[in-house]
Amino acid sequence: MTSQTLLRESLTLPGGEFDIYDLSHPMSETDTGHTGHQLGMEHGNFDYDGTAWIRMSIHSHAGSHMELPRNLRADLADAIETPLSTGIGWMEILDLSDLPPEHVLTVEDLERAGLDRVKDGELAGIFSNPAATKTAEADRRIRLSSSAMQAIADRGISAICMDNGTLAIEATPEECIAIHNIFLGHGIPIIENLYSLGEVPASRVFFVALALPVQGLDSSPVRAIALVPKTGER
Repeated sequence: MTSQTLLRESLTLPGGEFDIYDLSHPMSETDTGHTGHQLGMEHGNFDYDGTAWIRMSIHSHAGSHMELPRNLRADLADAIETPLSTGIGWMEILDLSDLPPEHVLTVEDLERAGLDRVKDGELAGIFSNPAATKTAEADRRIRLSSSAMQAIADRGISAICMDNGTLAIEATPEECIAIHNIFLGHGIPIIENLYSLGEVPASRVFFVALALPVQGLDSSPVRAIALVPKTGER
């Protein structure tokens, strides 16, 4: 089940040995992930010594990204005001891959996947059926519902992480804004486009994703990683 391209390296910490899995969607000028938001790169060289620089023009929701409370309303926390700790900590990953394409997610689905394992103050991750994808012809992703997302928020999570390749947060405009209110309206970032959650060989991992420290930013591309303990659960 594990894709070796995701396993970057091993790391020894005071808590033990971990494998590092890269959950971020690689970006280029021609591909920033399923969202289609653009990345522009202007190349140049410093006059002083000829070394290179690149001026980037990038959408705040490109690739794997963290949507911040500021995305919902201008008076809520931006990338600097949102606590760093919301994107750092243990994460419980819920496997929804048994659901059929275009299914509307229910609280019962989450309970069967292990909702009760999600702990207060930690992160929750969700992914679904690899066949439930979005193409030019049809969107067959699992539809997220506000009732199901409220059930996850009620666990006291610090952030919600999701694979938007198989899950549709924008099933309808009404549900989309309702879900954003559930999370962002209560200071809970939404970390999207974690394209490889389903390939991590553990349901409980230590997760890290940090937004760029740009004042006023509503959302930020992130480098998201999962640290998987090599021996037992920490």
